[in-house]
Amino acid sequence: MPFDPDLPPDGLRLLRRYHEATVQFHERRAEVRFIVDAASGAIVFPAEPGFVSATELVIHLPDEVTRHLQLAIEPAAIARPEAEECVDRWHAYHAAARTGSGGERTAWAWLRCEITGAKRPDAPGDVYDREALMRPNPLRKAEPRLVKHVNTSRDRLGWLARRHARVEVSDPLCVGVDPHGLDIRARFGIVRVEFDLEAGSPEQAQALIDAMLSKAA
Repeated sequence: MPFDPDLPPDGLRLLRRYHEATVQFHERRAEVRFIVDAASGAIVFPAEPGFVSATELVIHLPDEVTRHLQLAIEPAAIARPEAEECVDRWHAYHAAARTGSGGERTAWAWLRCEITGAKRPDAPGDVYDREALMRPNPLRKAEPRLVKHVNTSRDRLGWLARRHARVEVSDPLCVGVDPHGLDIRARFGIVRVEFDLEAGSPEQAQALIDAMLSKAA
């Protein structure tokens, strides 16, 4: 989705705007689709096996040309992806895009990556440490209920995406909720709809969601 310069450049808010990136290991580069693990705040994605041997990777969000955030990450292979909640989450987010660049392939490895630091290339003074970005989603336990609640109003989700993210979504589906906003799955990727305020509780998140959806009624 488009970068909105009117919102504050909070590192965590900025990170959650993106679900596609370019990952770099020396001269090797690959386009990936990723999710933020709700339990740990780690970055999770499928990648070529060659990236597994790296001790540190650089990831450019949303890509190496339009860099709004650059992360240093430490990758670790997920031994049993079929047993991991974060891999299930990746499928929920990117189910419509499992093939091609950044999609799941049988021979690829699943990586869970800790963020060790980050910076904004377009604002050199803005740097973030691990603690600023590696945060679990505090709404994690309530997230399934909130997602289900949002999806009872799918006829209004398209309006919400158009009004707040300026994109048309013909078959929207909410797949995630965190204190900064909603993730809506579209056929072309993830559309981010942000709250004006940071939700401090599931009740506040639902109130913010209901206030936005009510305008489409």
